[in-house]
Amino acid sequence: MSSVKPNSDTAQAAIVELNGLADMFKRIQETCWKKCISDISDSLLSPGEISCTDRCIAKYMETHTLIGNYLQGTSENKSPK
Repeated sequence: MSSVKPNSDTAQAAIVELNGLADMFKRIQETCWKKCISDISDSLLSPGEISCTDRCIAKYMETHTLIGNYLQGTSENKSPK
């Protein structure tokens, strides 16, 4: 009987990626909260707070995408052909 073992490199890469995403979401929450939320006494966000958090999150996501695309392109250029 043959046992199938998951590719440890693939599993490790997935773990690293998930840890990176978790860190990014934590940074988004901390940074955008400090920057955009001024008064927590109200149960709803004001239109200004909503707009600020939307822009803040969009900037993080755009940066994450740009860096990911750059790293992916760099990785593909270094791979053997």
